[in-house]
Amino acid sequence: MRDIRHIEMPGHTVSVRFDPGPEREGRPALWPSVGEYPIYDPFLYTTMTTDDERNRRFRAALAHLAPNRRILDIGTGQDLLWAREGVQAGARHAVAVEVIEDAFHKAAANLPTLASRDRITLLLGESTNLRFAPAPMSASPKSSARSPAPKAQPRSWPMPAPA
Repeated sequence: MRDIRHIEMPGHTVSVRFDPGPEREGRPALWPSVGEYPIYDPFLYTTMTTDDERNRRFRAALAHLAPNRRILDIGTGQDLLWAREGVQAGARHAVAVEVIEDAFHKAAANLPTLASRDRITLLLGESTNLRFAPAPMSASPKSSARSPAPKAQPRSWPMPAPA
């Protein structure tokens, strides 16, 4: 049975459908995707960063696909989670893109503290509005662009103009 709940946001209400039933054998395990809802907050970032089952599966995919490639992490968040994990899995370089300014600034503050900081480029803006060479794979769980891309000539990755 599915329920619909309403989350009050400044200026509008967001309706969210969820299934309150317990996990059952033979029933698929589903993870929430809130990319379409404007509710990113510290709790949600912590939940995604510490979701062991979800992260174990993405790490396994990165271990298989990332070595010696340049990867694209769309919606990297304040923790640069999949950019970090991709580089740790052997990617040559990770391009981390974030559109939420607060998350971008937190990620920018976190980046210099990472051992892999020289192999991660952080960009502010919507991935559809930024110009960069195609990445061989996407590390974002929110993206369907996970197939190999054709080889491209290196180009610069300009920062988007302020709005």
